[in-house]
Amino acid sequence: MDLDIDRKPARDEQRERQVLSYLLQGKHNPAWIFDRLGVSDFYLKKNRILFEHCFRAYQQNRNFCLIDVYQSLKMADLTVEIPWGFLGQLEPECFTPSNILESVGILIDASQLREVNRLVIEIGNRSYDPCEKATTLLNEMKDRCTDILARQSFDSFEHIAKVQDRENGIMLKAAELKEVPGLGTGFRKLNEFVMFSPGDLVILAGRPSMGKSGFAKAIARNIAISGVAVGIFSLEDSSGAFYRRLLADEAEIRASKLRDPRLLNSEDWSKVVERQEKIKDLPIWIDDRPKASLRSIIAKAESVKAEHDIKLFIIDYLGLVKSDKRKENRNAEVTHICGELKDLAKFLEIPVLVLSQLNRECESRTNKRPMLSDLRESGSIEQDADTVLFIYRDSFYHQDADKTEVEIIVAKQRNGPIGRVLLKYYEEYQQFRDKEDIPIF
Repeated sequence: MDLDIDRKPARDEQRERQVLSYLLQGKHNPAWIFDRLGVSDFYLKKNRILFEHCFRAYQQNRNFCLIDVYQSLKMADLTVEIPWGFLGQLEPECFTPSNILESVGILIDASQLREVNRLVIEIGNRSYDPCEKATTLLNEMKDRCTDILARQSFDSFEHIAKVQDRENGIMLKAAELKEVPGLGTGFRKLNEFVMFSPGDLVILAGRPSMGKSGFAKAIARNIAISGVAVGIFSLEDSSGAFYRRLLADEAEIRASKLRDPRLLNSEDWSKVVERQEKIKDLPIWIDDRPKASLRSIIAKAESVKAEHDIKLFIIDYLGLVKSDKRKENRNAEVTHICGELKDLAKFLEIPVLVLSQLNRECESRTNKRPMLSDLRESGSIEQDADTVLFIYRDSFYHQDADKTEVEIIVAKQRNGPIGRVLLKYYEEYQQFRDKEDIPIF
């Protein structure tokens, strides 16, 4: 790279004049420009001042004109710096919506480049301070880059024809494969209700000891067996505990034996060795750092998604995710976390499955099956989630109930039906399997 080039900050003075001329004509509705551009998006000082007073005139009179702007400059004693002659130089031009839109986009891009330059210089200078931490600087740089990228995009609107082409492609591909678009859970009856779609935030909730982690493990296993990569943030259990659950399921060995290998006999060891060969090839990636911050989860998710083409993230569980921003209470924190995780799912274009514990309200009811109202004390989980699944075992409360039966309750789904599906659950083997009975509605 040639370091001797004459470096100048990114800008386009002609485009700045074009936008200002457009505003001063007073013939157009300028609201969309003020919505997208700010004073700092103009490089020349005179242009920054003029844009600011165009906005002030607009606030006073939506149908402002050049004279209104000049009066605003006059009241601020700025007519020496920006005389009437300067305004007269901004001669009227013929504009089309496309060329003024292009000019605004170019100004935003140049402004972003200047912000990036300032950020790199600032962080670079601070990196010489021995009191600074690398993680602090890197996280701050990432956050501020995200803020820079968050500028409104002109590509956010799509013509219906473009949407039609994309959706037709998805439908035709699904028809050829004879499958519904999205990731299945691996359970036949449940798949008739639920498919995890790109951008979905899926909540799996239940009371403690109902089997949330085991069921999430089963979903991860089923998806990974089909060759689809899964990323897991195991904030409560170690990666070893997850592996032992998976091994117990695959080898059909009691989990208690794997916790104490002295109980394994020769037949058990044969099963272990055989199934280890299958497990080691599964595309499952686990991060078991406890009480991870929301910021670190998002950063790691973006990185591992790019590196391993992850198609589903599982977070176990929500209560252990730490917010990076101070909130007045935990409910507000959960609201912030859920909103960010939903944004993450949309940004990565994959589903994110988040485990959550329910409050104790259901314990006080005769029918202890969870309901959406049991989530309402937990921030905006219910509102942000695209799908809410509850896991419930009747045998947890009634001794005469079938201990091998578990209900998966589809309590909310934006784009599908709700209902209940029965699965078989063998706790000693950490196994979830299809039950051939029809779903209970």
